[in-house]
Amino acid sequence: MLQQLHLVFGGLGLWAFLVYQSVHTSGEESVSSPLVRIFVSYYGVVATLGEFHIRGTAMFENFTRFFTRLASYLDLGFEPIVCVHRDMSYAGLVSMKAIAPYVLMCAVGLGLPLYVALFRGHQDDKDRLPLRNQLVGSLVWVIYYLFPTIVIGLFKTFHCTAKIGTEKPAQYMWSNLRIKCYDDDHQAALGIAVILLLIYNIAMPAGILFITRWKRHRLHDPHFRASFGFIYQGYADGKEWWEVVVLARKTAIAVILVFVGDTFLQSLFAVCVLLVASFLQSVYRPYGRQVLNRVELLALFTTLLTQLLCLLFYWLAQERAALHESLHAPYDAAE
Repeated sequence: MLQQLHLVFGGLGLWAFLVYQSVHTSGEESVSSPLVRIFVSYYGVVATLGEFHIRGTAMFENFTRFFTRLASYLDLGFEPIVCVHRDMSYAGLVSMKAIAPYVLMCAVGLGLPLYVALFRGHQDDKDRLPLRNQLVGSLVWVIYYLFPTIVIGLFKTFHCTAKIGTEKPAQYMWSNLRIKCYDDDHQAALGIAVILLLIYNIAMPAGILFITRWKRHRLHDPHFRASFGFIYQGYADGKEWWEVVVLARKTAIAVILVFVGDTFLQSLFAVCVLLVASFLQSVYRPYGRQVLNRVELLALFTTLLTQLLCLLFYWLAQERAALHESLHAPYDAAE
């Protein structure tokens, strides 16, 4: 319990600091916001890979387990909601788990500008960013951070499987075998999930393109940067839309996690996605500063290397198991 509290408060403190840095470092030459964005993307990918079936070395397992647990506590997993509302319909639970993170983190985002207003009252009014811009910037950061977790949860709504041991063949949710698929409650949840997925996977990229392409004349405006600068700051001129490619990478890994059940194929497809992402990053170099391109490429290579090592250890484990079976087969047959 004490370790969980440390993760919660430490994670929220880190989160608040990152939100503050990303919203208030709106200068054109600042690299704080792009570095925060790269860290959040890397952190989200590692947390997602930690849920894959394949396992590697003990050190890597502990590393991914830490990120996965930290993600669950930062997103709060909303298990308290499940405990309090045990009689709630699955459709209502999906809606609440999709909305509650934003309600909570908007409160955190509201507290940061208020803190600045109270403790930095000596700052000139002409240099102070409007509260509205700071709130929008905090909300953009929250949406960006929660994107992988929410999308994975929504995709899980569509993943059904046959429940072993049931008399009548029926489909149940892969992530929760207590929920029967395609009944009225599940169909309502599917409708909600479709709407939210359209928002996340179509409306969000379209919004990024609208901000970075059709609002190019405002990209360097301080107030506009305070609201939306987190999604394009640090990218080179003409490549401010590159975050759409990053969102596509996150969506692809989420789809692999949910819908690919085979252990080997799951990691193999993830390696393919990371190879394509590394190739695009090395060819197009979307960041304006080379140090940012190197950091992004290093993060991609690190995740790619860990998956390749996991595949290697998986192959070794399979070979060891086959050897063990072949050695013991004659003795088992003799008995």
